[in-house]
Amino acid sequence: MELDQSSTPVAASRTPMSLLHAAAIFSACLAGALFLLTPALVLFNRLVPGRPWIFVLLFLVLHLGIGVFLNRRVLRNLIEWHPVLGTLETVANAKIGMVIFWPVRYPVLFVKIAANKHL
Repeated sequence: MELDQSSTPVAASRTPMSLLHAAAIFSACLAGALFLLTPALVLFNRLVPGRPWIFVLLFLVLHLGIGVFLNRRVLRNLIEWHPVLGTLETVANAKIGMVIFWPVRYPVLFVKIAANKHL
């Protein structure tokens, strides 16, 4: 019995991402954030010296944008959620934590995956 394309699960059609590729995307996002925020801080200090909230708003938008990008691009293709233990609460807490704390949690995730794979 053959299955047509419409009956295959979406998760089965994704190709897994290598740890090196995921780390490269993370490093590019981190470097891009640093190189975008540093000139923005200097520029906003010169243009609008009395309004530091503009920089805070720019930082929050950039930080959350990169977190969402990493969740959609890296986390989705790097790990596979367990069908029984991957409840709505567990997956949502993990993904929201990864969006908010991405500069810290992605390197921890990479070390855990590398230890699980190579040790």
